[in-house]
Amino acid sequence: MNVDVAVVGGGMIGSAAARYLAMGGARVAIIGAPEPTKPHGPDQVYGSHYDQGRLARRLSKDALWVRMTTRSLDVYPRLEKAAGIPFYRAVGCLHVSGEAPDASRAVEMRDVAEKEAIPYRFYPAGDDGWREKAFGLNFPAACHVLYEPAPAGMINPRALVQAQLRVAEQHGATLLRETVIDVTENERGVTLATSQGTTLHAQRVLIAAGGFTNFHNLLPCPLPLTLKGETVILGEVTAETAAALADMPILTYQIDHPQLSGIYMTPPVLYPDGRFYVKMGCNFTGDIRPQTLAEVQQWFRRGGGEDPKPAMAQALQAILPDVAFISLDTRRCLICYTPGGAPIIDALRTRVFVAAGGNGSSAKCSDTLGRLAAGLMQGDPWPAAFDRERFRAC
Repeated sequence: MNVDVAVVGGGMIGSAAARYLAMGGARVAIIGAPEPTKPHGPDQVYGSHYDQGRLARRLSKDALWVRMTTRSLDVYPRLEKAAGIPFYRAVGCLHVSGEAPDASRAVEMRDVAEKEAIPYRFYPAGDDGWREKAFGLNFPAACHVLYEPAPAGMINPRALVQAQLRVAEQHGATLLRETVIDVTENERGVTLATSQGTTLHAQRVLIAAGGFTNFHNLLPCPLPLTLKGETVILGEVTAETAAALADMPILTYQIDHPQLSGIYMTPPVLYPDGRFYVKMGCNFTGDIRPQTLAEVQQWFRRGGGEDPKPAMAQALQAILPDVAFISLDTRRCLICYTPGGAPIIDALRTRVFVAAGGNGSSAKCSDTLGRLAAGLMQGDPWPAAFDRERFRAC
């Protein structure tokens, strides 16, 4: 197969980049491994977008992420319509700061909100007016709460990827559900080989492989990426409870806890097994930091380190004290961090480009990240709203 551009990675950033490239007239091939049907199978590539709920909120301590997310949220309604696939639900967001007296996080976010003209309402400690929007959520009285209205809400990442890929294919892109294991550049272009025996030739290649970017001989040299395993807990609820909590806002919560930090939560979501789950994730003191492909695969198959489930289950019940959970289950994902706190979107060589390093926040603005990568490959001017230097590989 011969194409203008090969996109390695069919996740949220890669699928968005492929759509923009195909809409720009390029012959595009998207090569991404299929979602594993057996979580403990050998030699698999796992995608953290294999999930039903991700947060999409504009407010952040970093104005760059505010701008990237705002641009994506503007696009999502049009993308849903073009693809015929709904994936976004606007329910608002509660940002809850811990019990620190200075509430520094809330102050920083309010400063950014003012500068970026993002609407919000602030409830200082002792003001429980936020409860009218909280659908039974509960926090210590000393917490500070910042409410961000719609368009803050929730993304279904599986459906978002399906929408991006459908529109890309409508514009002529080809999707290959295979795993690339070698990328070689020469004076004529780039040759890609897959583990299934397929060989492709492209003029340019975009590597958008998430936590697997530094593996499988995809890049001419490794990127400075740090990987962290993260566990999420799924609290099963009845259909009646799911309906009652359908408009519950998404949540970010800087909990004061000896083992947990940075909690995030979605309202109940229907999963492929036909059950409704409240999803909660967080950082855990025992989170592992895999460095090799084998360690990453081991993490997805069997986990590792101390079990965070007891602490997470306790925190989940404390946040939703009136909910009777039917069952509690855990899932694993992988966070990919960069040294500068922004994704790496850059040309590593004349024909080899990369988009990687979501820093745990790329789902909400993945359309913008894909658009930036596509624009870079097409030679478009870099948008002035986004500091180009922050996206450099080095």
